Amino acid sequence: MVARRLDKLEELKSIIQNNIDPNVNVIVCSSDLSITEQAYTLYNTLKEFQIETWINNAGLGEASFVADQNLDKVETMLRVNIESLTILSTLYVRDYADVEGTHLINVSSALGYAIAVGSVAYSASKYYVSAFTEGLAKELGA
Repeated sequence: MVARRLDKLEELKSIIQNNIDPNVNVIVCSSDLSITEQAYTLYNTLKEFQIETWINNAGLGEASFVADQNLDKVETMLRVNIESLTILSTLYVRDYADVEGTHLINVSSALGYAIAVGSVAYSASKYYVSAFTEGLAKELGA
C-alpha cells in the first residue's frame, strides 16, 4: 500500500491484519506522487516484488470554477491524477505486459465520463485517466 501519510498506512495495515487476515503480508510505502521523481522511486523500490495486480487509485480533486481555481492545487492534482498515473502504468506495463495473470487497474471517476461544472479541471483529469486506460487496454489487446 502506498500513500503520503505513513501513519494512515500503518493504521490501515493494522486494520487489515487484525480484522481481516492476520496472515496477509502488508507492505507500506510512503510516497508523495505529486512529486514526479517519487513515482519513479516508488516503482523502483517495489521492483523486488512480483506484483500481480497494480492499482493506481491515487487522486486529488479541485472543486471550484476555473476562474477561481488555486493553480498550485491544480498543478499538484494534474501531477498526481495524470503524470504519476501515466508513469506508474507505463513502468508496470513494460515489466508485466507479457506476464500471465497480471492486471493493471487505473481508478477514474464517474466524472471521467461527464463534464462537472465547478470541477472542470478534476473532470478533465479523470477523462484522461479513462481515455488513457481504455486506449492502453486496446494496445494490449485486452
